[in-house]
Amino acid sequence: MKKNLLLIIIYLSSIQFLNGQSFSKGSSIGNINFINGASSWGDYDNDGDLDLILIGTPSNVSQSKLYSNNGDGTFTEIMDLNIINVGNGDVEWDDYDRDGNIDLLISGIDESGTKMTKLYQNNGDKTFTEVEIELVGLNDSSVSLIDFNNDAKLDLLVSGQGESTNEIRLFKSLDGDQFEEVEVPFEALSQSDIEWADFDNDGDIDVALAGYTGSSGLTKIYRNMGDETFEFHQQLTTAMRASIDWGDYNNDSQLDLVVSGFSGSEQTLIVYKNENGSFSKITDTDFVGGEQGNSLWIDYDNDGNLDIISSVIGDGVWATRLYHNDGNDAFSLDSNSGLPSDFSNISLIDIDQDGDLDVFFPSTFNSDNETAFYINESSTGNVSPSIPALHDELVEEASVTLSWQTTTDPQTSEVVSYNLFVTHEGDTVVSPNSLFTGKRKLAKSGNAQFQLAYTLSKKAPGDYTYSIQAIDNSFNASAFAPVKSFYINYPPVITGITTSLTSSEGTPVTININDLIVEDPDNVFPDDFSLTVLNGENYTVSNNEISPDIGYGGILSVPVSVNDGTDESEQFIIEVEATKILGTSKDHFDPNLSIYPNPVFNHLNIDLNGKFNPNQLRIYNISGTLIYSSIIEGNNDKFQLDLSLLEKGTYTLKLTNNRQMANFILIKE
Repeated sequence: MKKNLLLIIIYLSSIQFLNGQSFSKGSSIGNINFINGASSWGDYDNDGDLDLILIGTPSNVSQSKLYSNNGDGTFTEIMDLNIINVGNGDVEWDDYDRDGNIDLLISGIDESGTKMTKLYQNNGDKTFTEVEIELVGLNDSSVSLIDFNNDAKLDLLVSGQGESTNEIRLFKSLDGDQFEEVEVPFEALSQSDIEWADFDNDGDIDVALAGYTGSSGLTKIYRNMGDETFEFHQQLTTAMRASIDWGDYNNDSQLDLVVSGFSGSEQTLIVYKNENGSFSKITDTDFVGGEQGNSLWIDYDNDGNLDIISSVIGDGVWATRLYHNDGNDAFSLDSNSGLPSDFSNISLIDIDQDGDLDVFFPSTFNSDNETAFYINESSTGNVSPSIPALHDELVEEASVTLSWQTTTDPQTSEVVSYNLFVTHEGDTVVSPNSLFTGKRKLAKSGNAQFQLAYTLSKKAPGDYTYSIQAIDNSFNASAFAPVKSFYINYPPVITGITTSLTSSEGTPVTININDLIVEDPDNVFPDDFSLTVLNGENYTVSNNEISPDIGYGGILSVPVSVNDGTDESEQFIIEVEATKILGTSKDHFDPNLSIYPNPVFNHLNIDLNGKFNPNQLRIYNISGTLIYSSIIEGNNDKFQLDLSLLEKGTYTLKLTNNRQMANFILIKE
């Protein structure tokens, strides 16, 4: 809710500018210094401007503040914010419930010393509601909202210092607001950074972790195996009070890593080059190592090559250094960066919307003890990447694959990332975190990363729409490609029959669609369904009517299928009992088999004469309804049947075994 609104004016036009500097200091957001802080940028109100969430401990009091970007160079603090006040933690925006409003995952220690981790749902009216999920309370923490299992639902990872030990937890998103913890092999870390990316380009997202185990630092990469498990991939430098960031600095479509932190003996800043999944240090570069703060990739001069900004304590000096990517795995210090002799947990944002990335400091110490923007003064403008072209979708039994052509930034040779949206019947399945105009809601790469295809596990039936956009190194996005659509239909499945089917040699029987039990999740059976009866052995087919061959007695295996108007079911075998007629007389049909008396009053005698060994006896009324059935055990040539309770009328008596059947017309008086 907005109450007692604090209007904060940022005079971007009155920045202090020194000729030739890469960055110049702009204004701050209020006279407040978010030490032990973290920040995240996202368009929480969907007005086209990125807003700011800040956590930290200004004046040694834990605080969380949300500033709404008014789009005219001013910010408004949202007062009475219904979220926890924490510092010494982490915060991240993303749309976990796919309703088009970015939500908030936040962790840290509150003003009473309680460690907390909370997920908040954005209600779409500039208010938030806590999601009822039990998350471990942490500080010195790192939090992530990611789709680790490619089900188009965002999962949660939290890591940090718990009440008595370090903790790391991964929660898989289920339906609604339900989450389920997944066991992972990751080390529990504090003073850490955890970043996700598909480093091996196999279509699922992997993870790099750096931080403090409780006894030492480490940096490790784990590979996502695609079955909700992870496998250790490679150990890098040891690093605590660490920072890591993924980026493709050499434009080879393989994500590299920049790592900074304290190894236990020295402060480090290392670039690891990804060479087909194996990471090696770049050694021919003079970096100043450092800890705390963070180190990020940034294309500050818009030449298409990722540079490095490192805001750390290094060699006893607080400094934010800028390293220019010179190509050929070489970086050089920008000695006229204009950045402060300060360190902070910085974030990147194009605050003046001129196409290049500016730098936001949640805190400064050596300068003005307040938040600060440093404005990018690059003389090279940035052009949005070209719009990718979509291929036709591939709809298969268990999945749908969406693909697109590669595209580029028309200004540079940089490799772009891709960002996809998918909707089903108007509801979001894959959230792009972009407005429909293409403007980004988050300052981050696209959800498909460098992939040229996205495989969606088959979802609910119905109409789907989708499109793709490209995003460059400065998070500038193209418009979306023209929207395409596809329809998912699940084929029907025949699971059984409603009644047993019988016939006698030469006598046709009709198989009706209502004789079948059919399951179909997206069509109403039997409306608009059609039945096909297929040819087989020992019978002939005419439309849906079968006639057993003359002289055949036994079980017919009749394949059938149904069509729901779109897809055909797999064939299902119906067993039809076909009887070979041995006789139909009133008392006997040949000297080898007889029944008497017929008509019968009470007791019927059956004489098989050793020529026929039935195992079942059935009696049907004149309408074909079974009214009596009995199993015949043993090899009795003669036996008597008590029919005293049978009403007067005409009946059919059937004696059957697995190969033959004898039919008799029986009259009860």
